[in-house]
Amino acid sequence: MNSWLCPVRLPSWRKIKETSIFGVGPSQKSKLLEVGKGDFLAIYLLRPVDGFIAICEVISDPYEGHDNVWGKGRYPHRVKIKTLSKFLRSTKNAIPLSSCLGHNVVEEGLTIEPYLHRVALAKISHRSFQCLKHQFE
Repeated sequence: MNSWLCPVRLPSWRKIKETSIFGVGPSQKSKLLEVGKGDFLAIYLLRPVDGFIAICEVISDPYEGHDNVWGKGRYPHRVKIKTLSKFLRSTKNAIPLSSCLGHNVVEEGLTIEPYLHRVALAKISHRSFQCLKHQFE
């Protein structure tokens, strides 16, 4: 079982919640193929929220889909997910990235958004994921 950081914008998060599907574009297909049933996706909303708002469980193997979930055939490489209500927050109560990846992110004044802008999936350590789960409690 692996855990993944998934930075998304608010409109994409709305579609993910509505459809229970997480998708990526062709350039991230190989990364998505590493995701399996039982893995967890830690949903991180980019600006203006800048924080974790959900943990979802992957409930399907990766597949290719062409229905217009996000419009214009975007993000055809997909997995079905289940949002875990225990790990769901409002955008006003998002968990900062520094809570699980270290306080030096805040102390050094790093701006996270530019680094996550082109990232669709990034594996996170078991320790960081456990710390994040604890933040939701």
